[in-house]
Order: sequence, then structure tokens, then C-alpha cells
Amino acid sequence: MFTALDKNGSRISIDEASRDGDYFCEACGEKLVLKNGKIRAPHFSHKKGTLCTDDWDNEMSFWHLCWQKKFSFEQREIVKNYRNKKHRADVLIDDIKTVIEFQHSPLSSEEFTERNNFFNALGYKVVWVFDVVEKYENGYIEFLYKNDYGHNIYSWSRRGKTFDHYYINNQVEIFLQIENKAEDNEKLQRCLHGNIQPSLCVGAHISEHKNDKGRLIKVTWISNKGFYRFAAEKECSVDEFEKNFQQMENKEKKVIQNINPVKTTSDYCVTENPDSIINIWKKHKITVGVFKNIQSHFYVKINIDPELQLREYKKVRGVFSTSKKNFNNSLKEIYDYYKPVWVLVYLF
Repeated sequence: MFTALDKNGSRISIDEASRDGDYFCEACGEKLVLKNGKIRAPHFSHKKGTLCTDDWDNEMSFWHLCWQKKFSFEQREIVKNYRNKKHRADVLIDDIKTVIEFQHSPLSSEEFTERNNFFNALGYKVVWVFDVVEKYENGYIEFLYKNDYGHNIYSWSRRGKTFDHYYINNQVEIFLQIENKAEDNEKLQRCLHGNIQPSLCVGAHISEHKNDKGRLIKVTWISNKGFYRFAAEKECSVDEFEKNFQQMENKEKKVIQNINPVKTTSDYCVTENPDSIINIWKKHKITVGVFKNIQSHFYVKINIDPELQLREYKKVRGVFSTSKKNFNNSLKEIYDYYKPVWVLVYLF
């Protein structure tokens, strides 16, 4: 991990840590040691034999660190707790209820699913960035053609089993990085700065890659055989990916600032201050609830625990109405259930 707690309980980055300091794991509280070898990026590590509550494989690659540093320190390696189980998100952007996970090494389908379920249950969308640069360069991922919808169709051989149980849904998005940004390319940077043996730089194509912007593709469709065939939107650069999340965060902050939390005179509300449906549901231990969106003024009736819905169906659904009493329509998906724009009108 690249973030720890100091002796005062304050979060500290590996860049600011010193050898003589005392540092602790934010998830389990155990004392950590500093490691700075030649293979992995400098990082904090548990002492041998320590059993941390966060048992996921946390990468310490140069690529991983470069991605984390594109986001503010306050958003990096945030520990979340769900049912007495703690795990850290690579990047967590609370304003838009999004977790971003960066994956460089192989990942089992079981852990991939477990991570998604954990953060989805807490109301967060999970956006994955997988490092497939070598697979793309070696021809294992190959562009085939552009379909009628303007999406590029790819094939993927030797793809592993990570996505064996994955299907396209709005709670888990996958980006594949097919080109490194020059400043994030570890071998290129070592060659350029003389930190690697000259013989190892032969074939590195320094002149070809020193201006690379980094390229990603977002997966929009997969075949019934999985990633054997898949579709992706047009490529975006690393900077565009980062900027997109910054813009979404800034937009959401403006929306929240403009919310008027005062109750309307026509409604008696169980809750006065707006919050997300999930937070309200947990706080009031609801069995059936009627919620009002204070922006759209629509009502929605929910009969099943939204966290349970996320785990089972990867979405939250309810019955919508323009009245707080007449709910005769069929179930529909609630897209903004995670936003703090809801008040509870009735609970049963």
C-alpha cells in the first residue's frame, strides 16, 4: 500500500514517510514497515505473519502508483467497512459515488466479483482500469472492424479467467489501457534518465514512445462467449480519462450546493435533510419505503432492501409516481439512488 496512518492517526503518503517513523495499517491497525526495492515501487507492507482484515491483493507496481497519483491524496486508498469487513479502494470519489480500481497483475474471477459486490453494496459504482498494454502490443487483443453503431470490435486471445462471470451493467465499467503514457512507462523513464543498463534499452523504441499520451478503450459489449469478442467506444487518452472524472465531480458538487433542503409544505417527511436512498434505508431500518426526489419531485416506492438489490441484480428498482399514494406502474430502475437528493415520506 502507498498510504498509512502515522502515530497521530493522520494519513500519510509513502512519499512523505521516513525510515525512523512508526506507521500503521488503516484497515487492521497493525504496524507497517517501509520497503524500497528495485522491482516494486516504494510502499508500506505488513510484517510477515500479520493477518490483515483487507485480504485482497494490493499491487505496488510503478504503473499502479502513477495512476493513483493522478487523483488527490484525499481520494486515494480509502478504507471502507461493510458488515465488519474492511477493504481499501484505489481511488474513491465520494461526490459521484465511484470507486476506481487499477489492475496490473492477473486477478481471479472470484476476487474480481467480490470487489465489485463489496463496493456496489455500499452504493458505489466500480470503474476498472486494466493494464493490457503488453497483450495489445503482442497481438492478443486485436482490432477487427467498426460496427454500425460506430463501436470498434476486438478479439482477445489468452485473456485469462478474470471476466468469466462478468456481464455489462451500469454498476461495473471496464476500461482497458492499450498504451502507456510516456511519463508512466517505467522502462522508458529508466532508459531516458540512465537508471537502467544500456543493453536493456535496446528495442525499447524510445523515440517512438517518448511522446505517448496513453490510450484506453471502454468496453461496451461482450459476446456470449465472454471477451472472445468485445466492443469498445472510441479511444480516450489518460488525461481525458482523468479529466472526465474531475468534471463529473465538479458538476455533482454544484448540484448538491444548489439543493434546497427545506421541506415543501405539502409533504410531511420522515427525514428532513436529503440523503441517498441507501443511507436513509439503513438509518431507519425500513421494510417498505416511499421516497421523494427533491429535484424532480417524483416519488418512488421500494419494497426490497436496495443493498440486497445491488448484490442480486446490480441495480436498484422501485415503482415511480407523481403522487405519494398512487403506485400502479411496473418496476423501473432508479439511476440516482446514490445521490443525496432523497427524503423519506413514508415507511412501513
